[in-house]
Amino acid sequence: MSDICGNAQEYAGQFPTGNAMSTGRHRNSNQSCAFIGMRELPFPYVTITDQFGQVKNITSVAEASVWLVAHWPIRNSEKLQAAKLACLDALAGKATCTDCRKAFMEAAKEAGIYVTHKRL
Repeated sequence: MSDICGNAQEYAGQFPTGNAMSTGRHRNSNQSCAFIGMRELPFPYVTITDQFGQVKNITSVAEASVWLVAHWPIRNSEKLQAAKLACLDALAGKATCTDCRKAFMEAAKEAGIYVTHKRL
């Protein structure tokens, strides 16, 4: 996955189409990016903290995808790459939402932003 803002249509084209629309905000600007057609694929919440220490519940594959690309505090790590791939696979129907959620939690723990999660 590449960085999303600046070319939101190219990024959105990486995902299967659906009925939901997700939005993200680039980490370095107030520019909004819309991902029309990205399926949400909900999962039980994973609580993380943002760069300002605010608590945020991530509740879907689409939302996790946006956070991994636009808001993640580290840029390169194996767990980050695994989480991005898990999101793409879930959106493509090649992996489950649970697989994506687990990979997202592992990446969040590695990045030091994991707080808690809803027990399954």
